[in-house]
Amino acid sequence: MSLYGVESTPHTKIGALCADMLTKDSAAIITIIPYYTGAAPVRLENCTQLEICYKQLGCKEHCLHPNQCVLFAWDEPSATEEFVWFVKGSENQIKTDLSATGYNDFEHDGKKFYWAAFLDGLQRVLLIIDDFTLAFRAQVEQKERSSQRITLGLQGVGLSLVNNEKSIEVAYIGIRPSDVIWEEQKKKGRWKALKVRISDELEAAWTRIQQDLSVEATPNYIYKTGDMEVDFQLMEIVRPTRQPIRRTFTPGVFLEYSASPNELNFFAKINSVQIDSQVPGATFQTVLFPVPPPKSLAAENAPKPYIELSLVTKQEEHTHVNEIKYFKVLIQEMDVKVDMGFLMALLGLFSFDTIDRSQEASQYSLDKQRVHDKLGEAFAVQAALSDTRNFFDYFHLSPLKIHLSFSQLGGAADGDKSRTHIGGSFLSLLLQSVGVAVTEVQDVEFKLAYFEIKDKVYSQQQLIDVAVKHYSSQALKQMYVLVLGLDVLGNPFGLITGLKEGAIDFFYEPYQGLIQGPGEFAEGLAIGARSLFGHTVGGAAGAVSRITGTLGKGIAALTMDDKYQQERRQAMGKKPVNVKEGLARGGKGLLEGVVGGVTGIVTKPMEGAKEAGAAGFFKGLGKGMVGVLARPAGGLVDFASSTLEGIKGSASTGIEVRKLRPPRCFYADKVIKPYNKHEARGNAILQETKKTKAALVDDTYFCHCHLNAKKALIITNKHIVVAGKTEVFETWECDWMCEFRELAEDPTTDGKKLILKVPDKAKGKGIFKRASAVRSILTPSPDVAQWLVGKIREARS
Repeated sequence: MSLYGVESTPHTKIGALCADMLTKDSAAIITIIPYYTGAAPVRLENCTQLEICYKQLGCKEHCLHPNQCVLFAWDEPSATEEFVWFVKGSENQIKTDLSATGYNDFEHDGKKFYWAAFLDGLQRVLLIIDDFTLAFRAQVEQKERSSQRITLGLQGVGLSLVNNEKSIEVAYIGIRPSDVIWEEQKKKGRWKALKVRISDELEAAWTRIQQDLSVEATPNYIYKTGDMEVDFQLMEIVRPTRQPIRRTFTPGVFLEYSASPNELNFFAKINSVQIDSQVPGATFQTVLFPVPPPKSLAAENAPKPYIELSLVTKQEEHTHVNEIKYFKVLIQEMDVKVDMGFLMALLGLFSFDTIDRSQEASQYSLDKQRVHDKLGEAFAVQAALSDTRNFFDYFHLSPLKIHLSFSQLGGAADGDKSRTHIGGSFLSLLLQSVGVAVTEVQDVEFKLAYFEIKDKVYSQQQLIDVAVKHYSSQALKQMYVLVLGLDVLGNPFGLITGLKEGAIDFFYEPYQGLIQGPGEFAEGLAIGARSLFGHTVGGAAGAVSRITGTLGKGIAALTMDDKYQQERRQAMGKKPVNVKEGLARGGKGLLEGVVGGVTGIVTKPMEGAKEAGAAGFFKGLGKGMVGVLARPAGGLVDFASSTLEGIKGSASTGIEVRKLRPPRCFYADKVIKPYNKHEARGNAILQETKKTKAALVDDTYFCHCHLNAKKALIITNKHIVVAGKTEVFETWECDWMCEFRELAEDPTTDGKKLILKVPDKAKGKGIFKRASAVRSILTPSPDVAQWLVGKIREARS
């Protein structure tokens, strides 16, 4: 028995400690327990009678005798890491990539030999052998029959986050399916989605066929577009090649899991995610939603899911090392808009006002015991062995592009109570110490590069540390984006980025249309021109409006009037969509600011005296004196800001994102019940009406019905309210109301009319017909009128 590898080179020293040994007369391998616990770049196994020479390119060569093996490490780690080997005396040098699995053959003296590179646990092995079967099986992964397969598809998922103690819905998370898509069948039965443009054309043709069938007309099942011909009766593409097609959709959530004795495959896909803020008075109605790609880019590609994850793992029978053969996560571009009210309400769900100290004594004793225990060698070895390491063939996290907006304001007065808990008070104090103006950012773009590793060995903690370091360094490089995106500076970064996108669209959209045809060229030219105009004019107006809006927030803060600031936030939170609406909103705010400032000299001291006596009187007097100047000035600044926002809205080319559903309705009994969309809409009308009627502040929703497109009758636990929608602002205001105790007798009906006998003191509008002490309300039908009578009696009881 001879020990090889005695040359004084770094790799041969490791080989002398760790190598397997062979007897000259026998092919049996005798394994010695290794002292070196790290994985060398490669372990060479020479199972032939040839003398194999190997080296690092440009370095000294070494020899491996027949039926022996050795561990190889780089002679010059700083030099080019290329591994070369050859048969002694031969000029045919073979370069081998030590990071990949491979297989090939070579000849020597007229005889064929084989080599295979494969992974054995964490160690890469290069096997040189004269047996084709062993070489092939060593590096080829045998397909295993799946022993378990699970497939889950959900059309949509909705998750409502509710604070039952405060009776408010904090957020609604909705996962939605895709629109209708058309797919074609490829080889091996695989279905592939068609381009969005073609899919839309096929859907339009399919809709026309269904309309013809509904009126018993003879439809034309043949549809031609470009060089494609489709037969909807056979559900096939006839030309240019015959392929089956189908009409389907992508579910909101799709999961697929398959497992075999040594392999696991997992695939997950989420089509679209949207998170809505349901906190009353929130600055941003939608917290998170995917950003759709440009129209021309989306039309020429198949629809993509929002999140897609693929995982393939493998574990051999005689090793405890998990091999992650493939792991990839793709996340599309997203928009994140968060305000302070939403954060406080969210913290209120997971934080507590008190600290649990029941476990302090036992935890303190355990800490003392750990301090006095010796950190022995056995403990250190056990800790090292317990940290499982994985070999990652391919690990990829996609690049991230996030549009971030943050506002320190937002949230109704009730929602502000959530700031009293420990986590909320700390976060609120931290942000308020920075200042309102400095913490307001709008549509700041963060771009984080992808994270990828190949052929690396990491433990779980090491992988997390490397990924966190990668993304934290990327985020630090993007800090200038956050500074240049502040509203107090007018978000110059957003303005420059918008101008660049507008210029690109102006040239790119017509070019894309020109490829398809003259009609598409004209459409692309219109889209590009509108994008350039929108980003130029709208971006400039938006930049100035952000500066004036920040100034308005500072002036509003000077009034020290929480109610006024809350009303201003609600008014400014609704962005005007055109110049007309912007002027109307700004004019209304200016008028209310002047009137409120003048009347505040009298009303504020009276309100303060009612709440806190003499001290409150003088405090209210101070608020009134400041409000005389601050409120008109703030109204003037808000008028300019609303007008500029209207200009931006008129020039904007973006897509308005709406809430998935209205906030949940809570009843007087405080019991959470299954969601009812009709009642939620009625409660939303009531909440908006409360802003114009202080007497309705403590009312809770009972039921409602629409009298017509502009009128609604709402029954609360105390009042009967008729609300009307305004023409310009399209907000709900109270037109008429009465308390239950004001009803002289139970309500009755007269055909479609609901008859209420009340004192003749309210002024009716629109649908009311005046009588001495009778109010008649016109309803859609006699059945509705009778239903309202029953509901009023039920609410009164």
